[in-house]
Amino acid sequence: MNSTSRGWAARLAATLGVVALSALTLVPTAQAADPTGNIDFGRTGSIIIHKSEQGGTGTGTPNGSQAPTANAVPGVVFTAYPITSLDLSVAASWNTLASLTVPSTACDVPSLAGQTLGTGIASAPTDANGLTTLSGRQVAAYLVCETSAPSTVVDKALPFVVTIPYPYQNDWLYNVNVYPKNGLATVTKSITAQTGLGLGSTVTFPVTSDIAKIDPSNNFAYYRVTDPMATELTSPAVASVALNDGGTITTVPSTYYTVSVNGQTAKVEFTSTGLAWLKTQGGKKIVTTFTGVVSTLPANGTISNTATLYANTRAAETPGTTSDAVTTHWGDLAITKHDAQARPLQGATFEVYPAAQPYAATCSATVATGATPISVSGATTFTSAASGNVTIPGLFVSDSVNAPINSAYRCYVIKEVAAPAGYVLPADAAAFTAVRVTAGQSTAADVTVTNTQQGVPQLPFTGAGSQVLMISVGGGLLLLAGVGAILVRRRHRGTAE
Repeated sequence: MNSTSRGWAARLAATLGVVALSALTLVPTAQAADPTGNIDFGRTGSIIIHKSEQGGTGTGTPNGSQAPTANAVPGVVFTAYPITSLDLSVAASWNTLASLTVPSTACDVPSLAGQTLGTGIASAPTDANGLTTLSGRQVAAYLVCETSAPSTVVDKALPFVVTIPYPYQNDWLYNVNVYPKNGLATVTKSITAQTGLGLGSTVTFPVTSDIAKIDPSNNFAYYRVTDPMATELTSPAVASVALNDGGTITTVPSTYYTVSVNGQTAKVEFTSTGLAWLKTQGGKKIVTTFTGVVSTLPANGTISNTATLYANTRAAETPGTTSDAVTTHWGDLAITKHDAQARPLQGATFEVYPAAQPYAATCSATVATGATPISVSGATTFTSAASGNVTIPGLFVSDSVNAPINSAYRCYVIKEVAAPAGYVLPADAAAFTAVRVTAGQSTAADVTVTNTQQGVPQLPFTGAGSQVLMISVGGGLLLLAGVGAILVRRRHRGTAE
């Protein structure tokens, strides 16, 4: 944490635009200055806080003649602590204020060296326009601290001292406008279009996190990005860390960060060298690419994943900013194999291929593409059991990022490559069957494939039936031979007479 302190007068002058200071500038709404020359100690005033991001353009003036341009920050709470040891009716107190130093740590445990603070008064959270007001404040000097902020705030406003009334252009302002600034950082997570389609494939998650613009006097105390992966994703790893500068991607030197994996959580944490470099890259983005291997299939087929950014200019740990969840959907494929009489067949072997039209309106109309079958949990062939069933344990369906987003199904094509003994293996196009895979574990067959029994050559004649036929034919031939012999004998007798 930066421990630099500034004189009260210098800091206050900076807040009023005399010195351009990104941590705090003062800009009021338009108002008339008090017409009298003396302070009215019976009058109350207000501290009007306009909360905005670091950066922007322009500086503000306390009389509202100009205001800086920057994005508003809602949801921030400030607390004003009256400095009770300073009596603004005494000239010596103003002299003390002129030399007062306000260290950047003054709000860690609200205090100022040599001074006494009264009970703090908290503001309402800043609204959508970054505005909140501490009204009804008595004439006094106040230490103002940012005491609560959304997790996206990584660089809190530096503490500052303001007086009511505030001396400006030879008059007194009782309603003082201030513009403390924050460094903000958000984080988003995405999924790279899936190329591996079976269990055992790698899913890639690019995580984009902002590099906040921080006050020049501050430094990053820490900057880390974590990805706590679901149990269905094994071998969590970091594939790359890159800088995105308006669309130009460059690799971040590996000496700027460390990579660690603890259980299911992969983490990138920037080193002191990397933190110093990050300070020079405000407004750009870090892209940390995480990977995990899809190893098991949950019952509903959906694997959810988030990432968290932890970044701040203060050493004390604060809650990180977590991205929206992304999801990837997977489903198994249950095949039933039987014969023409619907009896189960064991020993039929299948391969599965991507469909040429993976999200066709009717999967039955699509065909296979590619010459290599999909590997699922290291296997490329799947054989039916005695029940006739075979399950391909997990195929990619869709995800929440790439079109068609969260599709309920994906088309695949199975090919029978070996038939059970005694059955015909389908050939050519008949070997392929288009199927529809939905997310989750199947409770019934997704597709049924029938095999035709093999034909055999005609059997030879054998057995008792053939013997009867042969006897009958043989007896007939003998009878004809006997009749013929009798006729020949009679003819011979007639000739002799």
